[in-house]
Order: sequence, then structure tokens, then C-alpha cells
Amino acid sequence: MSTFFKAIISASLLFFYLNSFAQWETIYHPDGNDTIPEIISINFSDGNNGFAACQRGYDTSNTKFYSSIIQTKDGGKTWSSAYQIDSVYFRKIVQPSPSTILAIGTYSNHTKGTLIKSVDGGISWDTSSFINGLLNIAVANDSVYFMIAYKYLPVQGVENRLLKSTDSGKTWHNTNYNFSGKHIREIKFIDDSTGFMYGRDNKLYRSSDQGNSWKLTKIDTANISLVNHISKPTNGNNIYMNTGGRILDSNFIYSSSDKGITWKRKSNLTYFNPHSFEFTTDSIAYVVSINNVLKTKDGGLSWEEQSCLIDSICWDNTAGWLITELMAVDKDTVYIATGTHFYRTYNGGKSLLTSSNRITKNQTDQVLLYPNPSNGIIHIGNTKMIKEIAIYTIQGQLIKSMNVEKGSFELPEPSGIYYIRIQWLSGMYSTQKIIKQ
Repeated sequence: MSTFFKAIISASLLFFYLNSFAQWETIYHPDGNDTIPEIISINFSDGNNGFAACQRGYDTSNTKFYSSIIQTKDGGKTWSSAYQIDSVYFRKIVQPSPSTILAIGTYSNHTKGTLIKSVDGGISWDTSSFINGLLNIAVANDSVYFMIAYKYLPVQGVENRLLKSTDSGKTWHNTNYNFSGKHIREIKFIDDSTGFMYGRDNKLYRSSDQGNSWKLTKIDTANISLVNHISKPTNGNNIYMNTGGRILDSNFIYSSSDKGITWKRKSNLTYFNPHSFEFTTDSIAYVVSINNVLKTKDGGLSWEEQSCLIDSICWDNTAGWLITELMAVDKDTVYIATGTHFYRTYNGGKSLLTSSNRITKNQTDQVLLYPNPSNGIIHIGNTKMIKEIAIYTIQGQLIKSMNVEKGSFELPEPSGIYYIRIQWLSGMYSTQKIIKQ
């Protein structure tokens, strides 16, 4: 066989292998547990270059509170500190261009806000102070930016205000749009002209003239109490909206084919409260809650729960950290931030340990597998509502499946890491990692 054909076969086998074992990868924050940072917001201009806004870090003496902006140039493998500021709670970081980065936050006393800006790719930074706290920032084009500010009023409580800049954030002015009661907290532009403001009380405001005027958009408000997110895929014709409800069974996905003038209810993320979501195409989307990640490949009609096998604490919430933000660079490259960890996938986050069944209900009855680590025998603390248990290798290969009538089972002979997939009677799945010594 010629060298050329051998190379073709090898490349094909490598492609098949990578796609067969596609999964999420865990990337650690550079300071680890030494500074205990909390990753609040992330932004990647491509698959390699990105920034993250972090808060609640402490110096080596554990006495001085600070927040920081960190930067990666290798897809999150390594991070370096780009900027550090004292006593600021970061809210959002955006990147209008590869060289321009904007981060907004509020000082710990909530009396004023700060805008941190770099125009040279993070080499140097300028800081601007505001008399009110800052909640969010959005970019319409290279020169037009918007921010949502807030202040406390004696009678009305909290009032949100819309600020606008027409000179790339150098100067800002108040618009005529003020909102009382914390109703409007988010702002997003899907192109140079079309933008949305939204938040609680199912209010969605739309602008078609670069934010000069805003109109309240009518949506089907049955059981809806807030608008969570809006997403516009780079390679797509529609825009998408996620709403939250007064009851658990009312987290809906809407789509619009006319830039948000009219909306059609598309699907229901039953018993799943989304934290963040992004459509990368009109078919593919990712959505996260506090410690779960779902993916759809049919425009939201059905959802798959994602798995992470490289690190044992993927989606872990035991330390109190929650998934804070998701960002998709393209349909296959996705980043997720949570606590002191970054997660990413370069191949669409294909699941190895989860079912392709539609997610219908979060399982509330949790199972306890013990001891962990174990010498081989695993006991099940609660067999109620469990249909079947399956044992997988760390590579995702099924070893065996079994019922749980006896309340215990034995791990395979070799020591190492195993993943136990629990199938509930409701049809849902959950996965736990077990170490055999």
C-alpha cells in the first residue's frame, strides 16, 4: 500500500476516533484554590483568544478583596492576569473587536459603577467611574454602545437607566428610558440596528433604529414571569428567546423570523431553569442551568444532556459554584464558565454517558453510592425510583448494566475510575463517578 493511501487511512481513523469520543474538557483557573476566584463572564473572539472577568479573589494574606480580568491565547489551557481592581463585582465582559475589550461592574458598596476598557488587546486598560451601579453592557456597532445602570430610590426602590455612547465608550449620556423595580436587566443587539431589552415581568423592548427608540413587543405571556435570554446564530435566519415561568413547567423557547417583531413558541424546557443559552445554527443550541448542560440538534424539539468524562468534577456543584455563562464560538466550539473552572468542547460536546431521550423532568430523588473510594463493593443508599444501573469505563465503554434489587453491586476487577449511570423510572439519567482503589 502506498504512503499516500496509508496517510489517508490514518487520518480517517483519527477523525473517526476523535468524533467517537467527543466530549467536554475541563480547564482550570491558573490560581486554583489559592485565590478562590469566581468566574462571572467570559468572551472569546475565536477558538483560542479569550478574556474572563473574575471576582471574589483574595491576596496571599487573605485580607484584601479584588477582582481581575484574565486572558488566554491558547484556548484556555493557560491564563494570565490582564488587569486587577479592588472591591468590584464584575457583571459582564464583551469584546467588540479583537483589540477592544470592555468590562463593567459595581463597587462592593453598590453606590457606583466602573467601566474598564482596553483598545490594544488587553495590554493597557482605562477605568471610568459612574455615579450608579452597572448591570449590563451591549455593543450595537464599533461606535454605539449601551449600558444598563441602576440606583436606589427612597420610595420606588431600584430604578434602572439606559445609558448610551456614540463614540466607542469615551463619553456616555442618559437616555429617556428609565425602569423602576429592577424589571429590565439585560440588553442585546443582534445587528447594527436591532436590539432588545428584557428582564422580569415578561417585558421585552425592541429597537429597530440603533437604540434611538424602544417599543414594547407583545409575546404570549401565559405563565411567563421573565425573559431570560435572546440568541442570534451567526449562521442562521431566526432569532431565539428563552423565558422563565411562574411554575416549573413553563420555561419556553421562542423563535422569530422577522427580527423579533413576532414570536412563536417553539418548545418547552420542562422542569429545567436555564441560566444561559446560545443557538449556533437554526438547529443546534446549547443551554445551561446551575449545574447541567443540554444540547439540541433539531431546533429545540428534543434535548440531550451533556457529559464530561475527562475530569471527575465536570458540572460539579459540591463546592457551591454554579454555571455562570456559556459562549459558543461556532457550532462545535463552546466554552462554559463555572466557579474556578472553565469547560470547553471543540467537537460539539457529544455525550457518551447520556440518553438521547427528550429531557422531561429533573430527578429530585438523589441516590447515594458508597463508599467512594471503594475496594470493589458499592452500596446504594436509596433504590427508590431507580430502574437500572450501568457501569462505564472512563473512556465511555459500557462494561455491564444491572437492576438494583439487592441494593449493592461489584465494580470490575481493575482499579481506576468508573462512571455509574443511573436510569430513573421517570426516564431520566444521572451519572456519578466512583474510584476503585
